[in-house]
Amino acid sequence: APEERKPFNNWTWKGIKLSGIADFYYANNLDDPQGGKNFIRNFDTESDQADLNMLKFAIEKSAEPVGFRFDVGMGRAFDIFAVSEPTRRVTQLDQILQGYVSFKPAALKGLQVDVGKFYTSAGAELTETHLGWNYSRAFLYANGPYYHFGIRTTAPVTSHWTAGVQLVNGWNNVADQNGGKTMGFTSLYTKGKVAIGNNYYVGNEKFRGLKGVRHFIDNVVTVNTNSWHSFYVNYD
Repeated sequence: APEERKPFNNWTWKGIKLSGIADFYYANNLDDPQGGKNFIRNFDTESDQADLNMLKFAIEKSAEPVGFRFDVGMGRAFDIFAVSEPTRRVTQLDQILQGYVSFKPAALKGLQVDVGKFYTSAGAELTETHLGWNYSRAFLYANGPYYHFGIRTTAPVTSHWTAGVQLVNGWNNVADQNGGKTMGFTSLYTKGKVAIGNNYYVGNEKFRGLKGVRHFIDNVVTVNTNSWHSFYVNYD
């Protein structure tokens, strides 16, 4: 996932990393929208008021060969992530953005297997706003997957190319709404100043319980032209 390639300040104890963020915002909308809601915004939705976007704590241990990652907290972002769940029988997991166990046997030459709830591999924007290029989110992030529940694998194919396969319930749901599953195929190629990410999710997961296959193709090209300038293109 893109988030895991980002450095973050942490406190480490016996290989266990602890970190946290506090994310508040105040939004002022000069349009003075009715009901105090910002139109076509998916996260910073409240107008003319302060709000807690995210108060989050993370605990992580690298897979050597067994590890884990848990991101827990509260705030407006947690409520929005959880609203897509098809059933409320798993509300106890709403405050967990990520929660998975990792396995990385030394004999398998870099192959890592994660089991649980994890951020999606798709998209250029990141879950935590302070890691993104903009505080607000683009339509591609707002309408794409945020997280998955299931199994994912990643492995280095060459020194520049990493690929993976995922088997998940769908997207933005811990409890599946049907018997179908979604397959994810991920790829990241980095060389020099260029990184190319390709993700493909496919499964019998039409919206609102309709039958049919849903395809989601995501491509991100990032170019770091020098130490002070970068740009990316994201296509879904």
